[in-house]
Amino acid sequence: MALKYSPQVVEKFRQALEFSGGFEVSDDLLSGHAGDRRQGAEIRFYRRPDAAVINGLGYRVYGCPHLVAACEQLRQDLEGAELIRAEQLEPMEIMASLGIPPEKAGKILLLQDALVACCREAT
Repeated sequence: MALKYSPQVVEKFRQALEFSGGFEVSDDLLSGHAGDRRQGAEIRFYRRPDAAVINGLGYRVYGCPHLVAACEQLRQDLEGAELIRAEQLEPMEIMASLGIPPEKAGKILLLQDALVACCREAT
């Protein structure tokens, strides 16, 4: 049985492809990492080192379309937000908003780990 993706996941995945072409990693960015490519999911979030807000949020992700779409959703939702928002992230809300099935919860939880690590760096 083929896995079907919600229209929200398809749209965020398309947006992620557009975003990834213009995002460049540089030495002045802070980052946070979670997961392991050998286990099927790896995320690294990047941000500019602004003191109180999330600016220049970007990511590199290896994983399923659900995970890619969730990273893009976070990037859009958190750009310009206070750093504390990373600690308040509710991965299950992201899953519900994108129609991500419960069996993907483990991979989606990696988002929180990577984002919190990114926002805690140099704060």
